[in-house]
Amino acid sequence: MRQALIDEKGWKDEELPCEKTIGNILNRLGYRLRRVEKARPVKKVRETDAILENVQRENEAADEREDSLRISIDTKDKVKVGDLSGGGQSRGREATKANDHDMKYEEKLVPFGILDVLAGLLTIIFGTSSETSDFIVDCLQQWWDANRDRYSHIRQLVINVDNGPNNSSCRTQFLKRMVEFADRNKWIPHLLHYGPRRPTKQPMFVVLLLLSIP
Repeated sequence: MRQALIDEKGWKDEELPCEKTIGNILNRLGYRLRRVEKARPVKKVRETDAILENVQRENEAADEREDSLRISIDTKDKVKVGDLSGGGQSRGREATKANDHDMKYEEKLVPFGILDVLAGLLTIIFGTSSETSDFIVDCLQQWWDANRDRYSHIRQLVINVDNGPNNSSCRTQFLKRMVEFADRNKWIPHLLHYGPRRPTKQPMFVVLLLLSIP
């Protein structure tokens, strides 16, 4: 605020109070530092209970099959790579040196997680592209190519996906790529679409994709 008064309003440095005083004035006026509020989740819809029951039924049926594999996929917050402090700490005789600003980073990685739900096996693939529908399906294909032998007995793949903007049940590019993914591996896709999220702490998946090998 103080610098803006100098740059934009033409005030001189000696004419203004210090930054702390300006901060106290703003606080008295009600302009306090406040946390950014997340948007409220979509309220529960009429079909939510029926949808969740159907999802649970399909998941349980898949888990009971010896030739079925259920995985959960999700993309996490991007990770900046470089000499960044990130508010971290390290134990040593001298402090670890970092850049003066965390904005100076070498690249930004996108972590994509694939969890074998029953076995508890987690695979994380890091990419340098944006989080797109193509990126998501490319990661799935890379994971499957690397684990094809491990799951050679599998005839059905169940994928739990959230309702992110790039993998929602309405994203045509995501659905197109998933069909191509199924065709490449000689699977027949069956889609079950979930409703909106509801305001609870329960995990809420929005798309359940059943890929059955004929």
